[in-house]
Amino acid sequence: MPSIQFIDREEQEENGVKPIIDHELTDYIRPHLPLMQRESTKWKLRYSTAQHGISLNTLYQQVKNAGPLLLAIRDTDNNIFGAYVSEAFHVSKGFYGTRECFLWKYIKGGLKMYPTSGQNEYFILSESNYIAIGGGNGCYGLYIDEDIQNGQSSECSAFFNEQLSSSVHFQILSLEVWSFEI
Repeated sequence: MPSIQFIDREEQEENGVKPIIDHELTDYIRPHLPLMQRESTKWKLRYSTAQHGISLNTLYQQVKNAGPLLLAIRDTDNNIFGAYVSEAFHVSKGFYGTRECFLWKYIKGGLKMYPTSGQNEYFILSESNYIAIGGGNGCYGLYIDEDIQNGQSSECSAFFNEQLSSSVHFQILSLEVWSFEI
């Protein structure tokens, strides 16, 4: 596959922040994306805590009408994980998204992928004070608080995922949201 061109990432690198999404990670993620996104050679950085601060409202503004999206998190234990979501994050009154959504976790030399399980359709839930991806049995696969500083990860029936972080509760070191230029 052709190499990815990263759009709007320069400012982050100039500020000395190590990007989460790099060419190695894209090589692992691309084969799991839907065809249109897999073929995209331009990924646009829509939101980054390093560039845009730590505001869920700003994240929502930056990704408006920009889905599908790739979310990537680096926590303070240096774990890297995230999600592919089929629609832009927005304040919702219930779950949304499609069976194309998935959770992922970087492991040395590759990824662990968690596609939808078919057990429910609790893919994305985003309100003014949090974003949650994957639900079921009272747990979220990935949860991000309104300050984009703290999160949680648990097993959930939407993806049959394992915990993505070292512990259920984690602190976010950096977070990026990418869209795909077609």
